[in-house]
Amino acid sequence: MSPHNRRSTVLVLSLAAFLVLSGCSTVTSPGADSTPDVPTGTEAAEGYQSFDTVSATIETDVAGNPNFTDTRARVVQRPSTGEAWRKTLAPENQSGDLVVSNESVTWSYDASENEATRIDASGFENAEDTYPDYLRRLFDAVQRDGEGSSAVGVSPLPVVPGTPSPPTTTRVNGTLGQYTVEYGGTATVDGRTAHVLQLDARNENGTFVSLNQTLYLDAEHYFPLRQRQSFRYDGDVTTYTVTYENVTFDSGVAAEQFQFDPPQGTNVTETDLPESTTYESLDTLRANTSMTVPEPTLPDGFSLTTARHTVSSTSNYTTVSLTYENDSGSVYVGKHNTTDLFTGTAESENVSVGAATGQYRDVGATRMVGWACDGSYYSVSSDVLSKEELLGVARSLDCGDGDAA
Repeated sequence: MSPHNRRSTVLVLSLAAFLVLSGCSTVTSPGADSTPDVPTGTEAAEGYQSFDTVSATIETDVAGNPNFTDTRARVVQRPSTGEAWRKTLAPENQSGDLVVSNESVTWSYDASENEATRIDASGFENAEDTYPDYLRRLFDAVQRDGEGSSAVGVSPLPVVPGTPSPPTTTRVNGTLGQYTVEYGGTATVDGRTAHVLQLDARNENGTFVSLNQTLYLDAEHYFPLRQRQSFRYDGDVTTYTVTYENVTFDSGVAAEQFQFDPPQGTNVTETDLPESTTYESLDTLRANTSMTVPEPTLPDGFSLTTARHTVSSTSNYTTVSLTYENDSGSVYVGKHNTTDLFTGTAESENVSVGAATGQYRDVGATRMVGWACDGSYYSVSSDVLSKEELLGVARSLDCGDGDAA
């Protein structure tokens, strides 16, 4: 079977700091019969949704940043709900520390100090798990032929690696928005077959840049068994290696796994997340807030996926936020009823947004602009729009007095 030679364009939104690996695996050429077929995006998404829980030991190695320490931990996760349990095994000064999350509360416990922080998230309505859609877009990118270019925006989430065997030399290339993506065949991670994907930044300019990311995705469940990611901040490069070992899927997790009762005498600090609710339409959002809801003009092909209303009693602010998506990526529009929480940065570029002066900047793969108007603060960000398109969306927004910004 001859190597694939397909190219396509896709948009990928890179998160500001997850995983990178400093080392590289040796690549060996397998026999022709071992050349794998590239999975489809649907196969990847359905594979990820085919399991309930995963248990593993995680090794995290950090190179290039003395402020971070290598760690080893035992974890249990239920990705579909966000429930998670993590117990640190090493280093010694963190041994026994716990982070336990369920759908209403997150606990962080410092074993050596016998101190715990309880975060009440019962009023915060989480959006649906977006990782299946990320996988779909990622594999769809390498499946497309090179006749045209399409943009697909995705956000790489934390992934984890295990010591892999050399990947095959089969290569299928494409681009994920701000990144090129290459399918590298299969490798073995902790005894399990994994699909290998390599993402590299197309533009390495900027103060913060996610330079590259290598994913080793379980061939059955498409869970990231291994992830390598390198990023540069202010000239310094940090590389993370995250490895999942002794991985088991659906091994039978007790209901109390994601509950935590602090030991007697623990000093507990409590905090609340803001009240936050999601709606499926602008009309329903408007019916549940006294705040004027912006209605942006976007390029063709975008549709509303999430409308959110957030109220913080502790910080005394209200926010409405809208997320629009197409096959290329996403656009986020936010409006806050105060300008006190936001200031410009030295890295921002002043731009005109109607009569207002906004601050534009690139952060990793995301372009964003924010500005104050009529006592409110507005923001627009996207992993797929150009600077000109982004500013066009910003200038289409009402400022609260009936006039466009």
